[in-house]
Amino acid sequence: MKVTRVAFLIIFLLVVGTALATSPPGRAWRVEGIGLGQRQVAWIKEGEYYRYIGSYPTPAGEQKNVFQLTLDDEGRIKDVTVYLISKSAAASEYQGGFAEAVGDRVVGKLVTNVGELDRVSGASLTTRAFNKAILKLKEQLN
Repeated sequence: MKVTRVAFLIIFLLVVGTALATSPPGRAWRVEGIGLGQRQVAWIKEGEYYRYIGSYPTPAGEQKNVFQLTLDDEGRIKDVTVYLISKSAAASEYQGGFAEAVGDRVVGKLVTNVGELDRVSGASLTTRAFNKAILKLKEQLN
């Protein structure tokens, strides 16, 4: 089971890594054709980037996002990018609004000082998933 998770993560990073590396900061990017069957339990650090796969139930079915943060040496958030993995038009609209607005709420803050966000751009479920991811990153960095 552990080998399967490691293999999944390696394949995911190989498939998505190129798209993530070439995407400009502060934007929402759609990632299609990727089977993300498992929830990530930790942030993955690659250079100055931290990436997390978040998934959560919605009325339209399970939705997924890849949250990516860029931190400076002091742990201050320099950039946040959300990669959209959704098959629902409504979920994509909410997630896209979240992706465009979340940077205004967290960029410039120490990750340890980011409090719980409240419904960013109307996207309550994506905001909740991001809040849980931030809590996990705080735990991981301690």
